[in-house]
Amino acid sequence: MVARADSELGALLTLLVLFGGFVGMLASIVLLVSRKFRASAKALFASVAGIGVYVVAVVGRSFRTLLGETLYRQ
Repeated sequence: MVARADSELGALLTLLVLFGGFVGMLASIVLLVSRKFRASAKALFASVAGIGVYVVAVVGRSFRTLLGETLYRQ
């Protein structure tokens, strides 16, 4: 198995996704405090969905890479 470090671009993308999720959750809390429950739920859902899509994409890419290396060796 070959272990590789993440490039600066990949780390920057991860940082931006996490920052966007943080801002979205902070907006959700502010909306919740101001008693705008529906808008708060939508902001929270959008934040969680965005982070979830990123995690699924990274895990899928990792499995694809792992599967590709395994099939290539045989």
